[in-house]
Amino acid sequence: MNKQANILFISPSIGGNSAEPRDALSQYDYFQQLIYASLARNVYVGRFQVLGRQLAAIARHAHLVRQMDAVEQASQVMLALPISSQLKGIARYYQALCIKHQGDFDGARRSLERAAEEATPQYRARALLTIGATYYESGELDAALPFYLAAGRGACERDLLTLVESQRMTAVVRSVHGDHRQALGDLERLFPLVRAIGKYYPAAYYDFLNSLAVELGEVGRIADAKAALSIALASPFARAYPEWSETRDEIAARRVSATPSVVAFNRAPEAAPSPQAAPERKPKPVSKLALLRWPACKKIFLQRALKTIAVTSAIPHAGITQSILDRVLICIGPRAPPARF
Repeated sequence: MNKQANILFISPSIGGNSAEPRDALSQYDYFQQLIYASLARNVYVGRFQVLGRQLAAIARHAHLVRQMDAVEQASQVMLALPISSQLKGIARYYQALCIKHQGDFDGARRSLERAAEEATPQYRARALLTIGATYYESGELDAALPFYLAAGRGACERDLLTLVESQRMTAVVRSVHGDHRQALGDLERLFPLVRAIGKYYPAAYYDFLNSLAVELGEVGRIADAKAALSIALASPFARAYPEWSETRDEIAARRVSATPSVVAFNRAPEAAPSPQAAPERKPKPVSKLALLRWPACKKIFLQRALKTIAVTSAIPHAGITQSILDRVLICIGPRAPPARF
């Protein structure tokens, strides 16, 4: 049973441009070296636009492994360079992430709104996603959800990571309101795309496995939840994501008997119904959302001093209907361990 469950969540072959330093100190040193190397290659020959884009990429990967000092440093260097207004907007986006990390949600939203006006469409979607995160982390789920939906709509094919994160967080909101079956179904449909981008953003892949483990545990599939979470906890990113250990403790404390997974290697497996467990994670009390029936389109407005940004929200619909178990046969091959980028 445990071997079969682990097959479902075998980590992707991660290589290319992904970084997995061993500890917090080496992570910071690693990103500092990347910043200095980019400066040395580009500043003396005047390739400031290239340098700005490289620093933005460094800041993004540093943010994924929660090295906010490196994010701050890279974005400050960007703001000091003679680069385009769009790249300046990207730098302000990363500055806003640092403000959010310090707990100043109102200040982060103001900075994100400004960055959304100046940056590229990709970063506008990311700014919307982060604004949603500021509301979610303050317990305002009603306010967070439209931003997640709008971020997914704005990301589309331009930014698969933002698309994945917006849909993952939409599923998390469902879960918080007790709709665990639908949340798990949403995550299962998203799993193939997460595996695809995991090669470039391994931290996002492992964080997704944590969310998946939470929902598997909520519906009583304890063995599968442990299998998914064990991969995340064994990754070099576990220290940066203490909530994964909290998920492990919550799963271990559950008294719900696990529902065995049905894995047939000679034919397509049939999904077995799973009992639904009572939700354990509860945010601050918020008004109840009607999450079982989603509106096709919804508009919200971000009001600034002289300008209003209209955001159209819609739910992305995945065309894939099979569950993770339906794809087990394509996941059984051995995979290389994660590598540095």
